[in-house]
Amino acid sequence: MTKLASKTQCTGCTACMNICPHQCLDMKIDKTGFDFLILKEEMKCESCGICEKICPILSDHSTKEQLTKAYGDFSKNVINRRESSFGGIFSELAETVLLSKGIVYGVSYGCKGTVRHIQVSDRKSLEKSLVIQYHQ
Repeated sequence: MTKLASKTQCTGCTACMNICPHQCLDMKIDKTGFDFLILKEEMKCESCGICEKICPILSDHSTKEQLTKAYGDFSKNVINRRESSFGGIFSELAETVLLSKGIVYGVSYGCKGTVRHIQVSDRKSLEKSLVIQYHQ
């Protein structure tokens, strides 16, 4: 029988679901809005173990050491920090990308907690999109 990460351990990365050659796995959303893994097609599962090998929780990769490292930063701009949920670093990174003629993708929250994924290609649109989406 295939071993899956428990609901409390699962990171929701969907690597196992995407690599399963028999499409036996699926993600469900719990009442708090978090994804967790389920075995949807137990009869199709051949216990090949591919899903276990790719799982960052269950696997014994040497990359586990990398998974324990974290980096943090915050914006020096007090307004950015005050208006952001994560220290304003997204705004700083987004501006850097946009100044390099890049495109920024992000999540914007609308009314009643709705989530929208947005694409922005200039600074003015970044500010407008985030503000408009938030105040819908």
